[in-house]
Amino acid sequence: MISKGAEYSLRVVVLLSRNKGRRLVASEISEQTKISIAYIPKVVKPLIAAGFITSNRGVNGGYALKRSSKLITILDILNVVGNAQDEYVERTELSENFGSLCKKLEQLDAHILDFCAKTTVAQLSAS
Repeated sequence: MISKGAEYSLRVVVLLSRNKGRRLVASEISEQTKISIAYIPKVVKPLIAAGFITSNRGVNGGYALKRSSKLITILDILNVVGNAQDEYVERTELSENFGSLCKKLEQLDAHILDFCAKTTVAQLSAS
């Protein structure tokens, strides 16, 4: 399933997408996403490193989306925070005794990855 860190990252990116280029400070992000203000820097750091958001200091500082939300998918964010393949299970040895289960789990994995790859931040922002 989706880790807490991955969900937090998705919340931040969706919030920034909804604000259409307006910079948000950590306190605004914390208040609107219900993420502890102390945790915001940890959440945004990998997103900045991956080029999804920008960070500026000073009077007009804050965080903003760097790329179009139409070009960022759930899978992109999950890959940045290390969630998409972290818990991958090698099922080759299990297939002899659990063939039906392994097949269904692999189908489920494929559906989830497909959904994440096709769902953009823009789509998440619209809801």
